[in-house]
Amino acid sequence: MAQAFPSFGPQLIDVDAEDYLPWRWEKTHGKDLARLLGRVWVAEYNQAVLKQAASGAYDFVLVYKGHLLKPEQ
Repeated sequence: MAQAFPSFGPQLIDVDAEDYLPWRWEKTHGKDLARLLGRVWVAEYNQAVLKQAASGAYDFVLVYKGHLLKPEQ
């Protein structure tokens, strides 16, 4: 979806959760590590989204599958 927007003209700021959270782990130790660090990675992702939101350099916000976004506390 993100690749389609530039063809319509708007500038896109893409904050992708996959840049902050590893999605695939090959070994059991990796899964254990993901459980331990998952909250930290989600917090970093949320901080990146909030930083972009604070910039005010956008006309609209589109959230696609935003289940990792948490309310600001």
